[in-house]
Amino acid sequence: MEIRAMPVQLNVSLPTFYPRKIKKEEIHRQVGYLSELAIVSSSPSRPLIASPEKIKYGITEYEGSKRLICVASDQLDLFWISGGNDIMTNYDLDCEPLEVVKTKSGNVPSDIAVTTNGHLVYSDCLDNSINIVKDGKIKVWIKLGEFEPVGLCTSSNGGLLVIMDGWDSQDEHSTVVRFSRSRPVRSTQTIQRDEKGNFLFSSGRARKRINENRNLDICVSGFKAGAVVVVNASGKFRFRYTGNCNFFGPFGPIGITTDSDSRILVADGRNNLIHILDHDGKFLRYIDSCNLLYPFGVCINNDHTLVVSERDTGKLKLIKYCEKKKNLSYESKEEE
Repeated sequence: MEIRAMPVQLNVSLPTFYPRKIKKEEIHRQVGYLSELAIVSSSPSRPLIASPEKIKYGITEYEGSKRLICVASDQLDLFWISGGNDIMTNYDLDCEPLEVVKTKSGNVPSDIAVTTNGHLVYSDCLDNSINIVKDGKIKVWIKLGEFEPVGLCTSSNGGLLVIMDGWDSQDEHSTVVRFSRSRPVRSTQTIQRDEKGNFLFSSGRARKRINENRNLDICVSGFKAGAVVVVNASGKFRFRYTGNCNFFGPFGPIGITTDSDSRILVADGRNNLIHILDHDGKFLRYIDSCNLLYPFGVCINNDHTLVVSERDTGKLKLIKYCEKKKNLSYESKEEE
């Protein structure tokens, strides 16, 4: 047997990487960057008509002393309403009631919305909860602790956008929070201040409503502030609209909705009219006809008809304000 010498033992020291902190601006200069996503229609597919007209109206159970507050479309030619009690009612286009649901707590819902799956969602600012109705059964979807959910809407990704006040905290200014559609539900975005640190939304218990535009902008109306504030999907401030009332009184925005052309429609309760803006906040026109009396809630149904709830009369009014989308027709010829 041959005896060999042991190989020389080597001590290997692995290299260590020392990262250098690179400023974002340097990366932009050397590599470049992507601009923010913007979805803008070059021309409206449904132009505004010259004279908006009331198609029909219906009188709800809120006629008289009770107040008709909220209206939300489920995109199936049906819509939900709520008012000054604990009842939420589903109506058809003939303003006939189809289904009635009472809040779980017995409180008045502060706002209502309909999910992409057609389920009714409502906020309860007295027990700080957001609830969902499935097959006639109510389930607490989100519990918000010290925060009061003032207004809410569904977002394009199936989640929720909620405008809320924190009355039990040191900070009373309103905050927009995005909630996921996944289980368990969690907050994925919080919007409260602009890039300079200023508050975007007003404080106080005045009405606020929220809606997501087709271009993914988030639109918030504030009655006390007399303004509509719009931020993009990442929460960056875009513009503030404070009315165009040269011949009217102070702007009183309450209900807010958007259409397929990214136009923003705002109910002005102080002046009994609807403001229509483009996606950049440019004033387009009023709807000051149709004998509106304190318009409060607004939504757009599957037929692109504006549905308006009048707070003091208890009426629902369906208004045609834009042209119907034209269907393209094709002609074919047989080969000779």
